[in-house]
Amino acid sequence: MRVWISSMLFLTQYAIGAPDLSSVATTSTRSTPKPLMPSTLFDTLDFWSGESLKLKKDDKDCRKNNIDINSSETSKTEKVKSGRRRQEEHKQSTRFALADMEQNSTQPEDKSRETENHEGGYKLNGYTLYEDLTRLMEKIDANTSVSVIARTAEFHNIVLVKMSSKQHSRYFRAMDDKYVDEKPEKKIILIVHGLSPKGFTTIPCLYEKYSFMKLVKMYASHLDKFDIFLIPMGNPDGIADKTLLLWNKNKSPQEACFGVNVDRNFDVYWNKSHGASSCTQVYPGQAPFSEHESRAVADLIHHYNHKIAAYIHVHAGTYGGITFKGDALLFPKGHIDQVHTDDKYSDIEAGVEEAMRNAGFKVYGVTVSSLYRWYGQVSGSSVDYATTVYGIPYAMEFVMQPYEEYRSPNTTSEEIQDNILTEVWQRVIDVVFSTIYKSTTPQHSSGE
Repeated sequence: MRVWISSMLFLTQYAIGAPDLSSVATTSTRSTPKPLMPSTLFDTLDFWSGESLKLKKDDKDCRKNNIDINSSETSKTEKVKSGRRRQEEHKQSTRFALADMEQNSTQPEDKSRETENHEGGYKLNGYTLYEDLTRLMEKIDANTSVSVIARTAEFHNIVLVKMSSKQHSRYFRAMDDKYVDEKPEKKIILIVHGLSPKGFTTIPCLYEKYSFMKLVKMYASHLDKFDIFLIPMGNPDGIADKTLLLWNKNKSPQEACFGVNVDRNFDVYWNKSHGASSCTQVYPGQAPFSEHESRAVADLIHHYNHKIAAYIHVHAGTYGGITFKGDALLFPKGHIDQVHTDDKYSDIEAGVEEAMRNAGFKVYGVTVSSLYRWYGQVSGSSVDYATTVYGIPYAMEFVMQPYEEYRSPNTTSEEIQDNILTEVWQRVIDVVFSTIYKSTTPQHSSGE
């Protein structure tokens, strides 16, 4: 009987065939699927793009490798979503690097500009200003030092560059009737760029490294007369702000709105108008020297006032070339309408007018006036503070006008600005520095 039953089972199995175990294997959680080679994967995820890179495989290949297309769609979608999330996190964490890459991609084609700007983008950046200036100052034929003297509310560095001549010669001492290796003490010209940030980024010589170095070399050409102290970004927080074209403050927290007008925060006739809202662009702060930027400049003036021959604040006159006021050289005072009677400023005015008559750039000249005549009544300015409180012999503003292409269709704005820098501001700098030297150096001021 047992033999007969076994024979019947064998014949039945032989007649209907063996069961298809492959279908069971695909649904069983305990089975081990056949390993897949990379070339047979249905899709591969690219981490950086977050997109699914699909390999073209037909259903036959998928069945051959025991892949269920319908069940793979869910996992594929989850992978894509996960990749996109990682992509967004990557973009957020590298936003500064992407900005630098964008700056580098828009570099001018001029080879000299590329040489000057090949590292760290072609514009000065408040976060990397110390490193940028340390590298750039190596190109100046002078003794230079770069140091951080303060930090702003948004943690930008306020950087000071000191420049002095490398020359060392022997001086004749009349009383001892002999030559000695003793250098007479030179005066300092303290220059601050951009306490007023409005329009700063439209002036290449203040913001773009190649043109900035041209301006610095113009200052450095007078190192035989003076030591130069330069703060390239007096208000880096305000310069970095891109929300408003008319923004002219820093970014320190205030009661109603962010920001204080740093060049109205000095302790000289401070807040004479009273009651200005913190939401206005002329808000002078809650108290004199309430801001890191104004204190940094004031500390320098206080420490070196006995050696400073001149204080110069350099900034843009407006937010862009579409608004034209022209280039200007402004003297104290801003709080009162008083025409300067000091001959030293009259000499500078006459020298600038003569230089402009000889300039090759004939389109516009330079206005020489007072702070009051240019702005109206202003109080708490750094220029008035330097000359009124500390008696600095010379204090002034260089106001630079942005230019646009439409004023000269065949010339780019960069070429116009370079021409302005060479034909106008180099002449102004030469006249101002030479006049100051003659006035403040004993052998010249005595008429020898």
